Amino acid sequence: MDPGGYANLDGREESLRTLTGGRSWLKMLVRVVAAMILLFLLDLVWIKGLAPLLGLDYFGVVEAVQGASLAGRPIGLVAYIAMGYGLATMASGYAEGARLGFVLYVIFDFTSTFMYHAWTIKVALLDTVWGTLLFTLIGGLLNELERIPQYHRLD
Repeated sequence: MDPGGYANLDGREESLRTLTGGRSWLKMLVRVVAAMILLFLLDLVWIKGLAPLLGLDYFGVVEAVQGASLAGRPIGLVAYIAMGYGLATMASGYAEGARLGFVLYVIFDFTSTFMYHAWTIKVALLDTVWGTLLFTLIGGLLNELERIPQYHRLD
């Protein structure tokens, strides 16, 4: 077996680059971490700054849904890891980011609307628009990493 690869269940060998979209593992790690940081920071701006301007109080919605204030437990970082990985591997530009964000946020928001009375259509629509814009922006920014000379030295 090639030292840079692994055996598939059916015996074929695949390199790590296949799993990382042809990028080195270090480039992929940079993309995932960059996406996670951007997601977290921009979500904070949305939740605490922009959403309230549109009449959307996420803290109030969460309290109405679960009967208690937002817990903010560290396990929530798993979602940012998954979204960062999804963006890093599936979104190589603005359009791919938009499609991925739209699908993920529609699934989450409209399932939440189905399950919780406090997760209203307004919340679902605004959050879906936000998620689509967020993933569009980050998908494009991740694509711009290719223009940074230091990024190419990570091979």
